Amino acid sequence: MNQEKLYVFGGSFDPFHIGHEAIVSAVLKEYGQVLIIPTQNPWKPVGLLSLNKRIEILKEFYKDQKGAEVSDLCLQDPEFNYMYKVVEHYSHKKIVFVMGEDSYKSFPQWKNYDEIKDIVDVIVFKRNRDGLAVPNAPRVRVLPMSLYQNEISSTVCRQNLKKNKHLIPLKIFELMEKAINEEKA
Repeated sequence: MNQEKLYVFGGSFDPFHIGHEAIVSAVLKEYGQVLIIPTQNPWKPVGLLSLNKRIEILKEFYKDQKGAEVSDLCLQDPEFNYMYKVVEHYSHKKIVFVMGEDSYKSFPQWKNYDEIKDIVDVIVFKRNRDGLAVPNAPRVRVLPMSLYQNEISSTVCRQNLKKNKHLIPLKIFELMEKAINEEKA
């Protein structure tokens, strides 16, 4: 019996940038749906915004986008910061993790990796950089991401938000700026 597929794009999205947006758009175009799960990376301190604010902003950004759903599972239970918990929660579906190349490199270090690596499929959006190979495996599909060629990262965006605002979708930037000002007030 074929299980219904669920395309899951998780990450801290602190901030959500145009590379993330391009991945969501590509998944929506190809598969028609994506579950976006903002997380609080347990190895990193809180960055620009709290998890709650990042979820609010992404829900607002994608509210009219058919097929895009933003989850607040991590607010319900911090264990959802780990993708094994997502696999357990949606065990009735075939999970397809969607990730950028950087996340894929750390995939073997994910909590309970050995338990999930053989039951999930993975779509990796590879940056088009010479000399960098993403290993291919039977359950991994590697796609080039031509819209995502330069060094876009949330870290770069955070380092100088105003200077790098062109790397963040305008509506996201405006909502972030508002949230940051509210937190300062």
